[in-house]
Amino acid sequence: MSNVFRASVKQLLALAMLAGTMSVTPEVIWGQVGHPPGSSPYQTIRARKTLYLTAGAFGGSAGRVGVGPKDGTLIGAKFGFHPGGPVEFVFGVGSMSLDRTIIDPTQDSTSRTLKTVSQTVKLWDVGVDVRLTGAKSWHRLAPYGGLTFGIATGSKVSADTLSGFGFSTQFQFGPQAGVLWYLSDKFNLRFEARDVLWRLKYPDVFFATPVNAPNEPSILNGNIDKNTQWVHHPLLTISLGYALGF
Repeated sequence: MSNVFRASVKQLLALAMLAGTMSVTPEVIWGQVGHPPGSSPYQTIRARKTLYLTAGAFGGSAGRVGVGPKDGTLIGAKFGFHPGGPVEFVFGVGSMSLDRTIIDPTQDSTSRTLKTVSQTVKLWDVGVDVRLTGAKSWHRLAPYGGLTFGIATGSKVSADTLSGFGFSTQFQFGPQAGVLWYLSDKFNLRFEARDVLWRLKYPDVFFATPVNAPNEPSILNGNIDKNTQWVHHPLLTISLGYALGF
């Protein structure tokens, strides 16, 4: 897990260095030479504060036991603050309706899966995006990469009392990449692909011999498996942005 985190931080730093270099490079780098100011493919990004409405699709892993939340849709909002240069800070909140598989760990493997339920999971986070074209857009496009940190909070699921497993509040983070398409100074579209990582914690009953199937092994092997697992979830979103100030 620590290796994944360090790799993500290194990628962000590399992007920041690249974008920072590009943002202070002489105008010839931006392709301004030979273009009248009004026809240059590079245009200064004027928006400083932007409100986004977001929709997306969430997938990924339910963990080695298959009981974690996965597969659903997201709706939410973001607030972007662009202080200048290549960096934008993005504060977001989103609500997802995700699928959860409920199991009874006291039963044998053929009958322990009980049902699939829906759980509301909310994401609260802050992201740091680094635009590869610096403080400008290219043909109204501004590709970026970055990292997002925050928490995920899950609603109560009454059926969790059957399995002993639950998903409540977890730290979540992950890298993202995307592109901003500036329709005008006021409006833009943000297309983003993000990897959301959070940790699942398995209860002791998953490591115990099933009460109603004593001849079967436990769901998890205590000699091999850990009681926690970090899982990846791809999140694809599209956001409509409206500039609140320049």
